[in-house]
Amino acid sequence: HPVAEAAGRGSALSNSAERTWGRTPEPERPGQRARAGGRGSLHELPKTHLHLHFTGSMRHTTLLELADRHGVRLPDVLLAATPPELRATDERGWFRFQRLYDTARSVLRTPADIRRLVREAAEDDLADGCVWTEIQVDPSGYGGLFGGITAFTELVLDAVSQATIATGLQMSVVIAANRIRHPLDARSLARLAAKYADRGVHGFGLSNDERRGVTAEFGPAFRIAERAGLTARTFFRHFAN
Repeated sequence: HPVAEAAGRGSALSNSAERTWGRTPEPERPGQRARAGGRGSLHELPKTHLHLHFTGSMRHTTLLELADRHGVRLPDVLLAATPPELRATDERGWFRFQRLYDTARSVLRTPADIRRLVREAAEDDLADGCVWTEIQVDPSGYGGLFGGITAFTELVLDAVSQATIATGLQMSVVIAANRIRHPLDARSLARLAAKYADRGVHGFGLSNDERRGVTAEFGPAFRIAERAGLTARTFFRHFAN
């Protein structure tokens, strides 16, 4: 489900079945520990979290706090105790989601905000039993406030490195291009990803509404990433088809 996929479970824009903000551990069900082969509950088993969208990983409490600090007025649906009901089966539902996502992104104003988001995402995934988290970000959505896409990418990579040191969780970064922008923009981001292939970036992908854009037109960008040894992530599987 594209809307659910665009935000981590329990994050500020989650559309999961829990219908509550934050991560509340579920009670262990009868037999759950036994089915885990004696290694503990399923909650405790090691996991890898793939395709965790950057803004989508934000805690609801952090969203509210940063909005208040930076004077960002949030719509009622982002202030509510439960996530909004959204549909991605039509353009209207996706447009509403994207508008809320952009609003949430607007509360990230300082390097400290970025570092906090990454650290808290690591803490939350670690609490859920993750041993590896792959966080995806489109630098073009943040470059204007952080000195350009290169400076922002370096900030994210440093934040990821510091979060790994602080929590012990292994993390890596996927650079994503926006599929509703021109494919030449994607090539620029692919070159950026390639530049940092040995400093924490391990993949390149596409983001935004899959119904938009012609995926094959992004082939040159993926070939740039491939030559740098990066994996093709997110919706590249449709390109392969």
